[in-house]
Amino acid sequence: MSHIKEFQHLKIPLESIVSATNNFSAENCIGKGGFGKVYKGEIVHSKGRSVVAFKRSCVWAKEIMMLSVYSHENIVSLLGFCDESDEKILVYDYASKGSLDLYLENHDLSWIQRLKICIGAARGLAYLHNPVGTQLRVLHRDIKSSNILVDENWNAKISDFGLSKLGPVNHQFTFIFSNAVGTIGYCDPLYIENGFLTKESDVYSFGVCCVGGCVFSNKNDKYQPLVKLARESYEENKISEIIHGNLKDEIDHHSLKLFTRIAYQCLKRDREERPLMTEIVMILETALESQTNPQSIKDVDIKLTIVDGADKPSSSKISEAHELDDTETAQIEAAMQESLRCSPLESLVEVLSLQYWRNNVVNYDEKVMDGFYDVYGITSNSVTQGKMPSLADLQATAVYDNVDYEVVLVDRTIDKELQLLEERVSDISLECQASGTSQIISLVIQRIADIVVAQMGGPVSDADEMLRRWTTRSYELRNTLKTIILPLGCIDCGLSRHRALLFKVLADKINLACSLVKGTYYTGTDDGAVNLTKIDNGREYIIDLIGDPGTLIPVDVLSCNLPSIELDIKRSDAAGSESFEYTFYTCTSDLTVTSIIGSDLNSRGGNAVERNQTKRIESDSGELLPSLGRSDEGISLDEVEWEIPWEDLVIGECIGIGSYCEVYHSDWKGTEVAVKKFMNQDTSGDALTQFKGEVEIMLRLRHPNVVRFMGAVTRPPNISIVTEYLPRGSLFRLLHRSYGQLGEKRRLRMALDVAKGMNYLHTSNPIIVHRDLKTPNLLVDSDWVVKVCDFRMSSMKHNTFLSSESTCGTPEWMAPELLRNGPHNEKCDVFSFGVILWELATLYQPWVGMSRTEIVDAVGLHFRHLHIPEHVDPLVARLLIDCWNP
Repeated sequence: MSHIKEFQHLKIPLESIVSATNNFSAENCIGKGGFGKVYKGEIVHSKGRSVVAFKRSCVWAKEIMMLSVYSHENIVSLLGFCDESDEKILVYDYASKGSLDLYLENHDLSWIQRLKICIGAARGLAYLHNPVGTQLRVLHRDIKSSNILVDENWNAKISDFGLSKLGPVNHQFTFIFSNAVGTIGYCDPLYIENGFLTKESDVYSFGVCCVGGCVFSNKNDKYQPLVKLARESYEENKISEIIHGNLKDEIDHHSLKLFTRIAYQCLKRDREERPLMTEIVMILETALESQTNPQSIKDVDIKLTIVDGADKPSSSKISEAHELDDTETAQIEAAMQESLRCSPLESLVEVLSLQYWRNNVVNYDEKVMDGFYDVYGITSNSVTQGKMPSLADLQATAVYDNVDYEVVLVDRTIDKELQLLEERVSDISLECQASGTSQIISLVIQRIADIVVAQMGGPVSDADEMLRRWTTRSYELRNTLKTIILPLGCIDCGLSRHRALLFKVLADKINLACSLVKGTYYTGTDDGAVNLTKIDNGREYIIDLIGDPGTLIPVDVLSCNLPSIELDIKRSDAAGSESFEYTFYTCTSDLTVTSIIGSDLNSRGGNAVERNQTKRIESDSGELLPSLGRSDEGISLDEVEWEIPWEDLVIGECIGIGSYCEVYHSDWKGTEVAVKKFMNQDTSGDALTQFKGEVEIMLRLRHPNVVRFMGAVTRPPNISIVTEYLPRGSLFRLLHRSYGQLGEKRRLRMALDVAKGMNYLHTSNPIIVHRDLKTPNLLVDSDWVVKVCDFRMSSMKHNTFLSSESTCGTPEWMAPELLRNGPHNEKCDVFSFGVILWELATLYQPWVGMSRTEIVDAVGLHFRHLHIPEHVDPLVARLLIDCWNP
């Protein structure tokens, strides 16, 4: 195969393998898997001479490419391969102790050995899910005890990548739609039911390995599914009854508590409740520390949410083989159809509708077919209890019923207007191709956009007015058609979600590359939607269907996966012609900003040492800070010791998406760093001013509780700020995660860290006012030290008060004077610190259940503050009041 040529240095002659395995004798055979037998032998390979494992496999090219790119101490190493005489053989490191399944009932394996095996496997899987130096995440799809190998030192290594899939790593949520394959008992039940493969599918399988290979015994009833038994035993507090007998007296109570709860969390039916592999590694390492040194973590308190009920056992059978036979395929399809309560002909379109409702995306390679429907307005407290109702249930709903949602249906058999629109688009496509223009795709997109906008009520100059028009028109359509289900073609006054869906349908008609994306990720609102298209050798663009139909907005220039974007459309009449001015505003989303934002605190106190340190650093940074200006190549810099060439960075996974940047876990000359890449790469105007301001402030800062500035990339299209990498992520996520809580002592130490960091900022000369202090902007390092970050909104106070022309900060944490855009000083950070202290004391999220408009009214206009529960320590309560009433 041509793509294997680059690996020729790994090729091993068949003659050498035949000799090493004694012509593949039975005595040398050490195992058999779904893709072939495995043999043992000694041979010379790319790394020297040693005993190795030979796997005769029908699926080998994928493993060669994967294992040559993905290298980790807890992943089996590829030493070579052979492709001769119809023999396809892979050569691996030999794991002398075999696979984990050999030890399921081994009473001689100690608890510490079992923990180390689990930790090793978890580290390997965490690396596959979040590799550094590649943009592709590996979803293994067949994690099981027989695919976890153990070497002579009891180090675990993940093996067998024959079923693996690749997905983009720079998205928090990667999912792939495919036929379910894997191993029955280990496979994620949701993957079996709906075909959606995610990294959480591997997490589920890892949980099965934990309960089966390390702690639990199924000797009481070998026919009872182990996962069901483990869940029931955990929920009924009967874990001790199913632990291997020899381990009961050996295991530290707290170590077992940590282990069983994280294993239980892995087996949650709801994928969103399953932890990340990096978090699993952290908990398992803590469990090991508890076993070996119980006193070291006595203040850690893990609190996991227990979900009532157990998963229903799936009737599907999943094959280990690469290709499923007809019977197994039929069983999987039947399970998917049963889970969706639809016929075989309806299953694909029902699955696509469900995918769009849950994940807010219809991909480029997925076509919107008849029967596709979009439901908007379903809430968790509605009659559907947060579940997507079936089309049959919706059709049975009377138009006069009290429903708080809308349904738009794609069905050409009853939608004559949609048929006519598709015919027009087909004719346009032929016309454009016949024209011979070099910009055919752009022209077709423009023409389709014109049709969509004309059909949906024209360009939008006033979003509120369009919403009012749609509300009135939808009521009229419901009453005219006598149904709550509106055919797409009948909508003649549509919002962005209707326009984007229609564009996708028409684009599919002529096979124009187009995806449909809904939600705050691109639009800034839950109900908004946009279309993405690929032209210019795969470059992505957002298609404007609102103000300037057909305008293509480059994704990599405006936002490289823009998380939230609002379009401010201002009408102007210049020189007698009507035009529209577009200004893009990005909105902070606490659900997506996970790692790079800032924090702050009270400016009370300080000492001479800190002030002297500040002066020294200011002097040092003054010599480094150049005058930043414009040049044709980007930002001109003179004598910049902190400039980092983009080529020196190895960009890894995206660990945070904010309102104006994306943050990547990266490598810089062997050092782990965080790279904050700005969405707006324009080297003029506000973008340059913000970049200069943030760099200037960060150059002044040197404190253990302030994130460390490493350097900056100063040339577009990669203008970025590089800082130290803090592996535990944001304080917001640690406080509000579902499976683990921090101990009270640790939370108090964290509050002290924030106070120290903010006191340093407030005693600097000039004073630095953060202005966006919140828990998402506080990062935590491996030693649980909290550090303030993200100084984009920060200002140096040279006068008594600061002023701002626009709102800065996030309403949940903002002081009243900031919410009113009034004059303010460092005391606005003190107010925000009070909110953070309240979070640390109560473990609640601030102002839950209130919209941001309501928060502005309550705090900014009526000076309300958060309720302090009675259980909060009186001293902390007093400090909270002082922070909110300085």
